[in-house]
Amino acid sequence: MAFFEIINLRAINVRVNWVVNRERNRGFPPCYNRDDIIYSQEELMGPNKVVIKFKDGTVKKGSTTDFLPNKTCFHLNTHNETVETIEVEALKALFFVKDVVGNKDYNETYQDVIQGGGKRVQVEFDDGETIVGYVLGYSPDRQGFNMTPADLNSNNERVFVVASATKSVTFL
Repeated sequence: MAFFEIINLRAINVRVNWVVNRERNRGFPPCYNRDDIIYSQEELMGPNKVVIKFKDGTVKKGSTTDFLPNKTCFHLNTHNETVETIEVEALKALFFVKDVVGNKDYNETYQDVIQGGGKRVQVEFDDGETIVGYVLGYSPDRQGFNMTPADLNSNNERVFVVASATKSVTFL
């Protein structure tokens, strides 16, 4: 008989180990004879399109499959097929976007109410930029936090704000 053993469920990889007793497996389809199947996040969900803003004003665009809020670095896959290691502490924010190109003429209004989105906050960055959105969890002691922008028509789906790049975080 075949059964599944989930070894390690993470945002990066889901590893499913098919444990099969080959002698008792007669009558099962041949696909059950696999010993080890590994699915990456990219295979399950696809890569996240991102726009990265650094504290020094630099902007980079691409995609990532291994960003986690509690890690110190991740990899950016740029459109010219290169992979760069990005240190989170060098960032101002990581914008998860619908389209990497975006619309420079669009001005965010931040007036939308997102039911179940958490607490409404205004984030002011050290460079003067201000964004308004919703957070489910915020702790000033952490490296950063995720927020959903309060403009549903914006190109930004969510934003990871790096705490050291903020001047203030105000609950509205």
